[in-house]
Amino acid sequence: MIRALRIAVLGVMMGMAACSTAPATPTLTPSFALAEVATPTDPPPTPSALPLPPAQSETVWLESPFGAEGRVAVLHYTADGTPDGVPCVRFLVETTGAEPRSRCAGSGAGIVVVFSVERDPTNARYLIVAGRALNPAIRTVVIVMRDGESFPVSVDEGGFILILPGERVPAQAVPIDEFGNTVGAIYSF
Repeated sequence: MIRALRIAVLGVMMGMAACSTAPATPTLTPSFALAEVATPTDPPPTPSALPLPPAQSETVWLESPFGAEGRVAVLHYTADGTPDGVPCVRFLVETTGAEPRSRCAGSGAGIVVVFSVERDPTNARYLIVAGRALNPAIRTVVIVMRDGESFPVSVDEGGFILILPGERVPAQAVPIDEFGNTVGAIYSF
């Protein structure tokens, strides 16, 4: 099920944040498929046609465009497939050669976050930070870059995502409640 999310996408030229609502129809869905063994006369499979490794209890939390004609899907799941299992987050980018990025929560964590610099179909680079709030009091997560610049991202139905053009390196993710207080530990990348 796809859930809407306000996404902070910062334009290089504009220098300001814009919020949008994610589309309601999923098109990126992880799947597991059996493949036939290729013979030398078969063309090699395209990377987007390769099956993804299955994760237990995976739900698509968000699917959204990124960059020029690119798409990203954020999935929430548990590591052992049970409702009380270790919470995890994964994002998948629909581009040639992109690998899924996943992370599971540590003991007592308030958030779980994964990031990577990915390329869109035009080869432009984007920082993608996706996460999951494990404490319902967390309303915003502030992503702080190594250069000190920070980007507050709203938590919507337990998840958050930040997409920025270029190659940036996050240093911390700070979980914040509705009153502006830090909730639990600050996550260091």
